[in-house]
Amino acid sequence: MATPTQKELVAPLVAINDPGYWEGVARLEAMKEEAMVFGNWNEVLILESSYARLPKLIEIWPKVPPDQRRQLLADNWDCCDGNLWQYRNKVIAMFREVGYVGDLGCPPEPIRLYRGTVSPRWSRGVSWTTNLRIARFFADGGRFGPMGGFVYTVDVPREAILAGLPSGTKMNMWLILT
Repeated sequence: MATPTQKELVAPLVAINDPGYWEGVARLEAMKEEAMVFGNWNEVLILESSYARLPKLIEIWPKVPPDQRRQLLADNWDCCDGNLWQYRNKVIAMFREVGYVGDLGCPPEPIRLYRGTVSPRWSRGVSWTTNLRIARFFADGGRFGPMGGFVYTVDVPREAILAGLPSGTKMNMWLILT
C-alpha cells in the first residue's frame, strides 16, 4: 500500500469549505437558540457534544426552573465527558441544591465504592462506582488506552451520597462528597 501524499491527507479537511457544511452548522446553532428560547433544557444539552455538555448545563442552570433541575441532572450527568475536575465544586453545589438524584435508592448503610483515575490528583472526584472492574477500566485510561493509573476505595456514609445513577454499562455511578 502506497504512503498517502500530503494532498491526500489534507483532502478530507477541505469539506469545511463546502457551503453545505456551514449551512448545517448554522442550522444546529439555530436549533440550540430555539431550544433556549423555549426552555427545552434537555434539547439544549443534547445538541451539545458530550465534552461541552457540563459547561452548557452550568451556563443554563440559573435559567432552569427549580422544579426541573433534579430531573435535568439525572438525565444528563452521565453524558458529560472530558476533564470535569475543574467543575467539581459547581457540580457538588448543583447536586446539593436539588437533593438526592437518581434511580438507585440511597443506601441505608455505608457503601463501598471505587474510583479509577489516571492521576492521583483526581482521587477526590465525585464519580464513583460499586464495580471494581469499571474502576480498573478508568484507572487504565478508559477508552483512551493503557495508562496504568490508580484505583481508590472508600466506605461512604449515606449523608455523603449525592446521587445514584444506573448506567447501561452496569457502572452504577455514585456521586459523593469527597
